[in-house]
Amino acid sequence: VSDPPLSPTAPLRIVLARGGALAGRVELHGQSRELFGIDVQRADGRALELAGSWRQLQPDGAFSLPLLPVGDYVVTVLRQVAVRRPGEMATSFVPFGAPTARTQVVAGDTANVQLDAPVVQLGVLHGRVLGIAAGGDRPVALLSLLGSENAQRGVFPIGPDGAFLADE
Repeated sequence: VSDPPLSPTAPLRIVLARGGALAGRVELHGQSRELFGIDVQRADGRALELAGSWRQLQPDGAFSLPLLPVGDYVVTVLRQVAVRRPGEMATSFVPFGAPTARTQVVAGDTANVQLDAPVVQLGVLHGRVLGIAAGGDRPVALLSLLGSENAQRGVFPIGPDGAFLADE
């Protein structure tokens, strides 16, 4: 393969694809901004890779994503949930019943979106898993609670008698 020769007398023309930007605000309703982030996907469901810092919200709930390729996007608010296991706790961000906004990014322009962070009333769930014999040497069992989006809302230990307590 050889490069085509360039003419020294003809001008060289370079065409750059021009991107757009996405900006918006999440209404936090007095909740901590650290509990929320955003997820941006192309309208066809392909994920848009965002660095961790781009997912974060400003203190007033604002966010900005410069230099996006032109196209249709879906923006979703994510909420932080804790996953507790014996001796450890981890957090992750999930779509916690949050609304989404569809928008179109146009070359050289900024698409603006407005979203609401859901106000979640946290509670406590006491229960018992039937069929677990009291006592004995058994490995620690865990109960995983899933939300309507099949996102894990929490992991809680099950006691030797089958009892569990899921809080927050």
